[in-house]
Amino acid sequence: MDNLLFVDSHERERLQREVGRAFKLARLRAGLTQGEVASLMGVTQPWVSKVEKSARQLGIVEAWKLAEILDVDLEKIKAACFEREL
Repeated sequence: MDNLLFVDSHERERLQREVGRAFKLARLRAGLTQGEVASLMGVTQPWVSKVEKSARQLGIVEAWKLAEILDVDLEKIKAACFEREL
């Protein structure tokens, strides 16, 4: 499934969880704490925690900024999210 426009609410929730997991893994690989990422993003540590736990959705600008900070490609995160549905 590559078309995000036509996903149901359950699929949307699953994708949100996968995005949170992917960003958490990227943060851990980068050797950064949630507090350090929060400081670089200009947000609070609980904000980062909520993203990683999928309790908060990311806007596209936030996702770009977070990906840049963590040195990850958003296309790779998208691919990883869709790969899990196989």
